[in-house]
Amino acid sequence: MSQKSYDATGYNRRSMEKLGKKQKSFTLDTETLALFDALAEKTGHSHVQILRDALRLYAEKQGT
Repeated sequence: MSQKSYDATGYNRRSMEKLGKKQKSFTLDTETLALFDALAEKTGHSHVQILRDALRLYAEKQGT
């Protein structure tokens, strides 16, 4: 009798998608990462909130 292996990555991906969230990975240079961390620390907001606010402002500036 074979045993199914547990796919944690797949489970987490499906779980997040049910919540309307998807994971995105990218690399930041040290200067940008330092600014990102400093903003999060200064404002007390999460990195996700900082990114969300920045994207919203940029979209407004572009007329989107």
